[in-house]
Amino acid sequence: MSQELVAHGRDAFAATTPAHDEWRKHSTSPSVASERMTRPSRPSDHALPPIHADSGYPLPSFPIRAGSLPMVHEPASYYSRPHHPMGASPPLTDDLEDAAPVKPSSFGSYSSNVKAALMLQKITLPPTDLMDELLAEYFAIDWITMPIVHRPSFYQRYHRLIAVANSRYRRDIPLEEATELAATYSLLLGMLAIGQLAKSATTESNESHLTHAYEFHQQAKTLLLVDLLSVASLPVVQALVVHTRFLRRAGAAQDSWMMTGMAYRLAEGLMLHVDLPGKAQAEIEERRRTWCACALLVRMQNSSESQNPTFGTLPQEIDDEYLEVYANNINRTQPCDTPSKLSFFNQTLKLADNVLQPIHDAYFSSTCNTKEAITDILSTALKLDCELEEWHAALPEHLHVKFPCTQPEAIFRRQATLLRMRYLEAKALIPRAAIMKLISSNATQPASLIAKSMLAGLFESCYAASVELEDIMAREKRLVTFDGPPESHSAIALGIIGMTLTVLVQHPLFRETITNPVLITDEARRCLATAKQYTSTNTNNPLSERFVHALESALQPSSPCDVLDQTPVEMALLEAWYMKRQDLVSACGMPVTEIVSLW
Repeated sequence: MSQELVAHGRDAFAATTPAHDEWRKHSTSPSVASERMTRPSRPSDHALPPIHADSGYPLPSFPIRAGSLPMVHEPASYYSRPHHPMGASPPLTDDLEDAAPVKPSSFGSYSSNVKAALMLQKITLPPTDLMDELLAEYFAIDWITMPIVHRPSFYQRYHRLIAVANSRYRRDIPLEEATELAATYSLLLGMLAIGQLAKSATTESNESHLTHAYEFHQQAKTLLLVDLLSVASLPVVQALVVHTRFLRRAGAAQDSWMMTGMAYRLAEGLMLHVDLPGKAQAEIEERRRTWCACALLVRMQNSSESQNPTFGTLPQEIDDEYLEVYANNINRTQPCDTPSKLSFFNQTLKLADNVLQPIHDAYFSSTCNTKEAITDILSTALKLDCELEEWHAALPEHLHVKFPCTQPEAIFRRQATLLRMRYLEAKALIPRAAIMKLISSNATQPASLIAKSMLAGLFESCYAASVELEDIMAREKRLVTFDGPPESHSAIALGIIGMTLTVLVQHPLFRETITNPVLITDEARRCLATAKQYTSTNTNNPLSERFVHALESALQPSSPCDVLDQTPVEMALLEAWYMKRQDLVSACGMPVTEIVSLW
């Protein structure tokens, strides 16, 4: 066998699948060049074209063994226990002549099942080195904020996918295994797309690296939405969530919301919010994380009148390497002296439930009173602020921002900074919402000394939180860009901060309370400058551009005849954002589906 392969210019120990040959066409190796002349071309309709060097990736020439199965650089602790194989398969065989006369796939094997064969034809793996590099980017940047997959289990499926794709043997792959491989492939490509988006942003133009990332997404899109959507499995839901995250980062709001809805409905069908018996601890935690991620994404896009899904039982704060992977074994725990990487995700869920949901119910629900007295509005704001402080005080020690930084790992510094940003955003959101309600209630100047003091405290809280948040967003732009919300949302957040500060200075209701309007106006201008930095690299989001333009217009010197009592464009945008009101959004020239939450 080896002699026959060598005689045909092949390495007996290298992968020899059609997919591998497709990648090797772009190699400059002489042996590959000679093989290119002797090997008959494969019909182009057997597979989607792979992503290769000619498509713009900054890759070196692929060596002759590109695509073979080297050791993936994953910590050895992840593999302290063996994992179950992905599914039973027919015996491997060398008898290609006796195989059924079916069309070969780009995957390197075939299936006598038509549906399985169609799925396998759509699987074309990039070089392993590239996949390893982009996966490392994904797990370092996106996974730390939404850790839906159990890393050891995923890497087992990932290695299995590479091994089967690069196998020297042709065999009949059954439908069940083909479906598992296709689901793993779709999930993998979503991770690679996010990794590519983050990796290339510092070395390529925005359009170039976004195009390269979209190639991964497009390769998985047909497989995911056509072949796998009817398959109720946890990896399919996870793939939809990961691709949603990519699309959200890429600024494709409509597509991301569509995938969010599909992921949530599939998760409901799988009953991921229920702890089913007979599951291993690792799978139970994966199910909980995935359900909470789906519910959180749905909350981001729901209108103010919609009912938000519940999180159910929150995931345990146990890192992946400590979870038990076998069913019926005793569950394991996180070592007491080891901080968990899962704490950030849990605290985000608690923030949404304990703080953001009460804020929504108090200010933005359709049943809230729009004609409250000024003291009632201020009392509600004070109560919500106390709930936020209780949540912040309960944060684990490793999720507090420290100067100088003493976190044992960089991941904890990033998580702590992001959580600090979310705390500050909520801290500023409470008074901003109260300010909007005061304006919409046509409230008059407070008469009592207590009410005046509470109003002044409300302004001080809004200003202090806004200033610190703007400082972090200006200082940690790379961290905010890759680990935080999309750049367009960061620009919108800065626009909201700046417009609120501008309203405080200009609106007649607050003019007597503001003692230093110049300082507040200067901070609003700083918000504008930072927001422009975020929009300079993201010119495809009209909503963020509209917020920045509205803030810029509001900061222009006003003429003596200008009156702010009539709702200005910045107030219309603020109310449209918070209330998700179709009439105000349309008046600003924006579709209602462009209004999304920063959370």
